Amino acid sequence: MINKGTQHKIWLPLLLGLLFLLIGGSHVQADTTPINNTGSGAAAFDNNGYKTSEDGATYATGTASGGTSLTSETGVGINVGVGNFRTFYTDNAGADSQGQYPLLDATNVNNLESGSGSGSKLDVDNNGMMTNGARAYTGGHIKVVGSLPLTATISSSLSKEQILAGNYGVMVRIQLPKDVDASKMSDAIEWDKAYFFMQLDNVSLVNGSPTFPMQFDHHVYLDPNDKSAFYLKTKGIPITLTATSSWGTGYASMHLARYSQDAIDYQNNITNKGHLKPAELGTSATGTDGSGATSAVGDAWGFTPLIFNGAVAKQGDVGWSFAVANYASQNSLFLPNGFSGTALINFYVNIAKYNGNIADSSPNKQLTAGKLPPSPRQDGLFNIGITAYNTNQLVDPFSATASNNKGTPGKTPMDYALVKSGSTGTAATVTSNITSWNAYVSPWDAKKTLNAAVSAWESVGGDKTRLTNVA
Repeated sequence: MINKGTQHKIWLPLLLGLLFLLIGGSHVQADTTPINNTGSGAAAFDNNGYKTSEDGATYATGTASGGTSLTSETGVGINVGVGNFRTFYTDNAGADSQGQYPLLDATNVNNLESGSGSGSKLDVDNNGMMTNGARAYTGGHIKVVGSLPLTATISSSLSKEQILAGNYGVMVRIQLPKDVDASKMSDAIEWDKAYFFMQLDNVSLVNGSPTFPMQFDHHVYLDPNDKSAFYLKTKGIPITLTATSSWGTGYASMHLARYSQDAIDYQNNITNKGHLKPAELGTSATGTDGSGATSAVGDAWGFTPLIFNGAVAKQGDVGWSFAVANYASQNSLFLPNGFSGTALINFYVNIAKYNGNIADSSPNKQLTAGKLPPSPRQDGLFNIGITAYNTNQLVDPFSATASNNKGTPGKTPMDYALVKSGSTGTAATVTSNITSWNAYVSPWDAKKTLNAAVSAWESVGGDKTRLTNVA
């Protein structure tokens, strides 16, 4: 049978490929109950729950009706502009600097479809196999790549502890096609294949562009009102600093606060000069040893534009950027309009790890599990929507826990932050270069003489009989 019951024999290679969707075996994952992050007051959950760069978790909600405005709990206010993103169906996952640093771009990521927009078509051979050797629409990755313009203003409330703990960021809402199960995304997102290129404008007063290490927080936040939508949070990577302030011997060294969890995320931050520095933060649990980071300046955090740098500012891109931010928080006339620039982002969804659509009632969801989800559109276009939210549109429902821990990794206000219910974010322009399937082939005897079994999930014109050897 072909979806709603057209009774034909079809031997086209693509539809034979779709037939393999039925007989290709089952794909089963254990269901996980979302972490309950609803309520207020003291949080009863742990934001540090992921153990490695590949791990993710699902949270019950990405919104909250009440809570403390995040603008009063962070000294960094971020506003986003209209982003521009594209989607592709690829064989692998890897870095895409979007032309900024091609030497770091992955060479093994290839599109499985040709063309663009609704003109994109799956490349298959005469046997219905894709260019990577897999059956049509089986496995592969959904690649999301694009840019998000932003401005970041710094207030006098920004503390060194907040800077180091990564207490700054934004949230985005991802709208998937109808019936795609957002609750299965935390397993399918390739958390260790998310790349950030923070392209901030040059600050003439310091003759450089600050760069702050960023990460997705490894959480999928569900939308209680839409099972095919979820939220992601982008925030700073927490760093531990050891600094000694002393005239002539000022000293600083730093390491990742959660090395086993965040090392790959740090490595996936790219600048126009290559990987973020100090590189040791992403390759060694002990980080930098402080070599070359001594300073004659008495204050390790000391910084005066174009005149001198303290020991912290000598800790590569990260230390210098932290020192600039700290200086800006103490001098209102410095960067009164804040930083501006663009965040270039690309991340991937591993289709092999997707556990199937909501309404798929086939055994073990064999129609959609491990497959590029079908498109609800007649032209097959697989559309995704992306909406970003500013700092002033976020609230911290657990301020009783978070406000006293602005410098504790995993327990900052940004870690607990959710989008305030009813907020209207800024919708990005998203160009889909993916077309998916919206029909499938299943053998059925149109004369109804061989359909000796009853299907629990398929029917043709209301007739639920089926061949005995077809699941």
